[in-house]
Amino acid sequence: MNDTLYQVLFFMFFIISLTTIITFIILVIRIIISRSRGRSLPQKHLFYSIILLILSLILGYNQYFNLEYLPSGVLNATITSPNEKYVIKTYHFDGIYGDNAKAVLINLSNGDEKTIYFNHSDYDPKVEWLSDDKVKIGVEKLNIHKDTYDYRWDFESSRTLPPQRS
Repeated sequence: MNDTLYQVLFFMFFIISLTTIITFIILVIRIIISRSRGRSLPQKHLFYSIILLILSLILGYNQYFNLEYLPSGVLNATITSPNEKYVIKTYHFDGIYGDNAKAVLINLSNGDEKTIYFNHSDYDPKVEWLSDDKVKIGVEKLNIHKDTYDYRWDFESSRTLPPQRS
């Protein structure tokens, strides 16, 4: 995803979430008023509130849980696995979260790409293959088939700068 689209979607998430909160507050006020006057529930307003909530949830999920939603960034390095079946490409980018790095695993046999590493205050992490399916990126040791690292969910990290590529 390019950087501009990423920022547009982030601000869209922020605006839609804010609009959803305001819409639900108005909905609660309308429900209280309509109940006190003996009227029925405002159906149209309820429908729009639910649509905005669903959009907020979809955008929020992608923003905070989907590593494929990150911007593309600038290529740092390409490192091939020992068995030459995989390649890891590292990228850096700055944006909403500050200076970041990500690592994308590419399966050379079918071209599938998967982001396996995302770290804050990182520019060009050191990548070292430990075996055909294990890699060390910065200080994180990952199994390329089942592990990912996202600093936003690493509550034990001291957030120090990991080893950089020389």
